[in-house]
Amino acid sequence: MKLTFALSAVVAAISLALLVPKEQRTSLVVVKNEPILVAAPVVNSAPAVKPEDSFEGTKTFKSVTPTPQNSIFILGPITEASLGLAGDIAEKALTEKEIFIFLNSPGGSVLDGAQIIAAMQSSKVPVHTVCLQLCASMAAMIHAYGTTRNMTDRAILMYHDAAGGVEGYVPHMLSQLNTIDRYTKKMSTYIARRAGIDPLVFIASLSQQVWRDSEDATAQHFNDNIVSLNLKGFSQETKKSVRESLRNTKIKLNVRDF
Repeated sequence: MKLTFALSAVVAAISLALLVPKEQRTSLVVVKNEPILVAAPVVNSAPAVKPEDSFEGTKTFKSVTPTPQNSIFILGPITEASLGLAGDIAEKALTEKEIFIFLNSPGGSVLDGAQIIAAMQSSKVPVHTVCLQLCASMAAMIHAYGTTRNMTDRAILMYHDAAGGVEGYVPHMLSQLNTIDRYTKKMSTYIARRAGIDPLVFIASLSQQVWRDSEDATAQHFNDNIVSLNLKGFSQETKKSVRESLRNTKIKLNVRDF
């Protein structure tokens, strides 16, 4: 079974939610390993934006000067090919005082991304994350586990519900779905608590997708610093890979590019 975060909500959940008023839409909750539906308001974790708050505020930038030796780049989807990065983190932790993970990714496999998070958490040195332009889905999860969470100016985070599928005998499917639900909710709970948000409120908001630019993410504690990045000393090949990744990033809303 392969579980992925997709840039769309789960169709079944949306269909069910539309059957009741918006303020009383349902959420799937697991209690004692049994999935039940409970009424819960679908709310966004961010405060309402007032007209006077719609303009950019004064930003404080922190300078980040990594080295080729302490840097890891995740550019593009998170797949089985990304598993080698977990080993890279472990190796760099033996020789470096800190590690930087730079992300520009639409997300991807939950299980493969979780291996990267596990390596980050087991590292004996700080592992900082930097969102270069777009950290969506599983990439946003990885960003959230950084010792310090950093974003370049106008970079974007996006969190949402997990999407996937199972097949087989009904009892087996229920068992798998319960495990998936608990597995992903643990990560969502970590993100919410670190941001100082009620986990139930944050998890409920994921059905609508949670989008935050660097300014709002920092103000709402999904991010620690807005950074200016200096890649002096990196190879031309690395710089080219970063430029091409940034150039090819697209945010899709429905079927049209945003």
